[in-house]
Amino acid sequence: MNYELSAHSPHIVRQRLNILVGGVILIAALISWRLLQKGVIEHPLYAAQAENQYEISKELPSRRGTIYAQDYELGRRVPMASTEERFDISVVPRNVKDKPAAAQILATIFNLEKEEVLTAISNERLYLPPLVRGVPKEKRDEIVSQGFAGLLVEKRHERVYPENQLAAQLLGFVNREGAGNYGIEGYYDRELRGVSGSVVGEKDTLGRIISTLQKVAPEDGIDVELTLDHNVQFAVEERLYRGVEESGASGGQVVIMNPTSGEIIALGGTPSFDPNKFSEFASQPDRFRNPVIGTTYEPGSIFKPLIMASAIDLGKVEPDTTETFNKSVTVQGYEIHTALDKAYGNETMTQVLENSDNVGMVWVSGKMSNEELRNKLTSFGIDEKTGIDLAGEDAGLLLALPLWREIHRATIAFGQGVSVTPMQIVRAWAALINGGKLVTPHVVKAVTGERSITLAADAPIKEGVISQETSSKVRGMLESVVKNGPYGRTRIKGYRIGGKTGTAQIASDQGGYSETDYTHSLIGFFPVDEPKFLILVKLDKPKNAEFAESTAGPIFHDIAQYLFGYYKIPPTE
Repeated sequence: MNYELSAHSPHIVRQRLNILVGGVILIAALISWRLLQKGVIEHPLYAAQAENQYEISKELPSRRGTIYAQDYELGRRVPMASTEERFDISVVPRNVKDKPAAAQILATIFNLEKEEVLTAISNERLYLPPLVRGVPKEKRDEIVSQGFAGLLVEKRHERVYPENQLAAQLLGFVNREGAGNYGIEGYYDRELRGVSGSVVGEKDTLGRIISTLQKVAPEDGIDVELTLDHNVQFAVEERLYRGVEESGASGGQVVIMNPTSGEIIALGGTPSFDPNKFSEFASQPDRFRNPVIGTTYEPGSIFKPLIMASAIDLGKVEPDTTETFNKSVTVQGYEIHTALDKAYGNETMTQVLENSDNVGMVWVSGKMSNEELRNKLTSFGIDEKTGIDLAGEDAGLLLALPLWREIHRATIAFGQGVSVTPMQIVRAWAALINGGKLVTPHVVKAVTGERSITLAADAPIKEGVISQETSSKVRGMLESVVKNGPYGRTRIKGYRIGGKTGTAQIASDQGGYSETDYTHSLIGFFPVDEPKFLILVKLDKPKNAEFAESTAGPIFHDIAQYLFGYYKIPPTE
C-alpha cells in the first residue's frame, strides 16, 4: 500500500523535535537546580544532620564543693558533706553472649534476684535502665573484673554526708536533680555546684563517646569551711535529744555563738533528718526547716534583759533603782500577775530580773515612751532578719509603732506580744553583753575555690546599740540572776555565768493563750567579763516540769561543763 506525505510534514517534525529538545533542557535545568539547592544552599543543614548521626554532645558535671567543720581538739577539718564517685551498672542485652551466666554474676555481686535479672536481660534491646545505682568504686571494680560482654558502667557524682544526721538542718541536702535545698546547701548552692562542662565526640551504636572532637572542662564548686565545731556539735545534739525526751517536749533547739564575732560554734534542732536519706522524710517537710532561723515564738522572760538594758541606756533606771511592787497590775483593763502570783515588795532592778517579776518589768517599760522602747528594740535587730548565711530565715514580728498601745508595751516588757526566731534573740543578747555591737551570725568561716564571694562574716558591725557602760551593768545584773535566782540546776561551781530563763505561754489557734502549752528557754553566757560563749537552749511544749530552769537548766549546765573541759577554760572563782 502506498502513502503520500502531507505538504506540512517537515514542519510538524521540526515542531515535535523542538518540544522534545525543550523538555530535555527543562529537565536538565531542574536537575541542575536541585543539585545546586542540595549541594550548596542546603549543604549546612544536611551536613549537620549527617554529623548528628555520628556525633553526640554530653554534659560534664562539675564536682560539688566539700563542706568542712572544725575540730578544735585535733586542729583539723572534718568533712560534713562531700562528693564521691558512684557508678550505675547496666547491660546491653544484645551484646550479652551468656545471659544466665551474666545474671548469676550480677545477682551475686549486687545481692539481686537472679531470675529477675535474667528476665530483664532476656531480650535483644540496645539499652536497659540501670540494674543497680550508686555503686561504690570497690563494687564497680569487682563487676568489671568479671569481664563479661555487654556490661555497661556509667560514672556519676553523688552527695554524701559522712556524719549522717549530725547538723542536718544546718547543712541541708542536695536533691536528685543536683540542686541544694535548705541550710548551707541551699544558701550557697550556685557556688558549691560550680559550672558544668561539655564534650562533643563521635559515638558508637550504643551512644557512647569513642573519640573526642571538642571539650569544655567543668569548673568545680568551692569548698566551704564552717565555724561549726564537729565535736561540740555532736555533744550538743546528744544532750539536746536526751533533754527533749526527759522533758516530754515536742522538740528543741540549741545555739552556741561567739557573741563578739558572731561565729556559730554549734546549732542543732530536733526532730531532724538524715540528708543521705532525705527522700524518706518527704512526708515530713518540717524536719528540713531549721527551727533556729525559720520558726518564730514569743520568747517570754529571756526578753526582759533587753527591756531593762533599754531603760538603763536611756537613763530611766539603774541596777540599784528601788521600787515596791504588788503581785499584779492593771493596764487598760487587763490584769497582769507575777508568774507565781506573789508580791515581791521592795526590789532593786537587779532583783526584778532575779525574781523575773512581770509587774516590775511593766513598771520599767512604763518609764519609756512607745517610740523610745520600739526604737531600742529595733536597734537590737528584733524586727529584721539576722543575715545569717543559711537558707530559710524568718524575721519574726514587732508591731508597727502606730499600733502600739499601753497594753502592748506592758506585755512586751515580759516577752509576750512579740515574736522572734531563736537566732534573733541570740543576736540581740550578743549586743546586750558584748558592749553594744550588733554582729551578723554566720556559719561560714572561709571558702576555697576560683570564685570570689561575699561572706556574712564580712558584714559590717553596727555599733552603739547600747553603751559599753550599760552592757557592763547588764552583765553584772545577769550574773546576779544566776547566782541569786532559782538556778541550782544551771550553776557550775567555780565559774561565773550570766543568764536568764523564760517560760512563755504559746498563743492558741482559737485566740488568747494556751493553758497547757509553754515554751521553755534559757540563755546564758561566760566568761562574764569578756563573753566568748553565748548559749540558748529552747524546748517546745515540755510536759514534765513547769518552769524552764528544771528542763532547759540541766541541758545548759551539761553543755557549759563540756565547753569548759573541751576548750580547757580554767575556773574563775
